[in-house]
Amino acid sequence: MHRISRKRKRRLVRLAQRRERRRLDRLAASRSLGPSKRSSTRKYLDPLDFYSRTAGLFRKKPRGVKPVVFFPKIFSFIDEPDETIDALQRFVTLVQSRPGRIKIAQEACEQIDLCAGAVLNALTLAAVRKLRERRISISGNMPKTSEAAEIVAATGLPKELGVQLPVEFTHFKNHGLVHGWFTGDKATRSSRGDIEVTRLIDYLNDCLRGYGFEFSEEGNDRIGELVAEVINNCEDHSGRHEWWISAYLRQPSGKEYGDCHITVFNLGASLAETLQKLPADSVLRRDIDRLMQHHEDRGHFRSGVFTREAAWTICALQPRVSCYNTGPYSVQDRGQGTVKMMEAFHRLGQVRKMRERPAMALVSGRTHIRFDNTYTLKLLPIVGADTKEIIAFNPENDLNLPPDRKYVSTLKNSFPGTILSLRFFIDPGHLETVPDYASKTH
Repeated sequence: MHRISRKRKRRLVRLAQRRERRRLDRLAASRSLGPSKRSSTRKYLDPLDFYSRTAGLFRKKPRGVKPVVFFPKIFSFIDEPDETIDALQRFVTLVQSRPGRIKIAQEACEQIDLCAGAVLNALTLAAVRKLRERRISISGNMPKTSEAAEIVAATGLPKELGVQLPVEFTHFKNHGLVHGWFTGDKATRSSRGDIEVTRLIDYLNDCLRGYGFEFSEEGNDRIGELVAEVINNCEDHSGRHEWWISAYLRQPSGKEYGDCHITVFNLGASLAETLQKLPADSVLRRDIDRLMQHHEDRGHFRSGVFTREAAWTICALQPRVSCYNTGPYSVQDRGQGTVKMMEAFHRLGQVRKMRERPAMALVSGRTHIRFDNTYTLKLLPIVGADTKEIIAFNPENDLNLPPDRKYVSTLKNSFPGTILSLRFFIDPGHLETVPDYASKTH
C-alpha cells in the first residue's frame, strides 16, 4: 500500500483549506458586494478585477518595485482627473500583484476632493475583502498641508478602516461611503436606493439646519427626485447595477459658510458605451449617427481634442436620449437627472458676493465635463413638437458644433465607469435668496 509522506499530507491539507477559503470568499463576495450571478448581468463580481481588466492593468507581481503608491499634488476629479486616475491605476495594479503590504503615500497632496478620496476608499475596502485570506498591511503617510490632512483623517481611509485618531474633527459632518446595488428584483426595485436617497436628504437637511435653514417642501422633493434618478441610472445602465455615494460638510473656523461635497459613482460601462448599444434601426440611434457623421464631415474630430466618445457622452445628457429608447419610430422623454442635479446644487450652493464658486464634474470613460454654470440647459424650439432643453457646452448651444474645450475634454486615462463630483457651499446669506430650495427654521 502506497503511503503518503507527512510533508505531502500537510501540503494536501493546506491546499484543501485554501480551496475552501476561496469558496467561502466567493460566496461572501456574492452576498456582500452586490447581486448574485443569476440576478446580475455584470461580468466580474470583484471591483478590483473589473477595474484592472477594463483598464488593461497587469496583475503579475512586479520585481524590484516597492509596494508604495505616491499620490499627486492635486488629487481631484474636478481639477486634475488624469493624474487622479493615474494614481488609482497604480494602486489597483499594486493590489492585484497581491503584496504583503501596501503603503499609500499622500504627503505631497495639497488638494483632495471627496470624489477622488471616495473612489480610493471603495477600492481599498474591496482590496481588504479580496485579500483577507492573506495578512495584508495597509499604511500611509498623511498630507503635509493641514487642510488636506484634515480631509483625509475625517473622511478618508482612516475613517473607513476604523483607525483611532488622537483628534476628533468635530467641524466635519461626514456621510460615510455607502455601497448600494439593485438586486434585479423589479418588485422591490431600488429599495436600497430609496433608503439611501432619504438618508442623504436627511443628512443635507441636518447640514442646512446648522445654519438656520432646511429644505423647503419643493426643494426636498426636487433634490430627492434628482438624486434618485442618478442612482437609478447607475443601476440601469452600467451593467453592474451598483453604485457608491458619499458626502461631507466641512465647517472651517472663522468662516460663516460651510464647504460641502457630494459624490455618486459606479463602475461599469461608460455613458457612451451604454448609448452605443442602441439598435441600429431605432430612431434615436439614427439621429445620433447622423450627428456623428456631421461632426466627421466637418472635421471636428481631427484634432483629437473633441472625440466621438465625448460626442456620445454629450448626447447622453440630452432629453429623450436613453438606451431604453429603442423604438424605430418614436422616443420617450427619459429626463435629464444628471445635468439638472448639477444645476440644482450649483444654484443652492452659491456664496454671497461670489468669494468662492461651486465646481462640479462628470467623468465617464475618457470624457471629462466640467460644470460651473457657464453653460446651462436652454430651451430649443422644435417645429411641430414641444420645446426641449439641451446643453451643448458651447456659446451657440448647438449640438452640431464642437463644445468648448475648457469644459469638455478627453483624458489620457480612462475611468471604467461614471463619476459625479459636486463641490458647493452652504451660505446662510445666499440661502435667503433661494426660497424655492430652502427656508428658515425659525
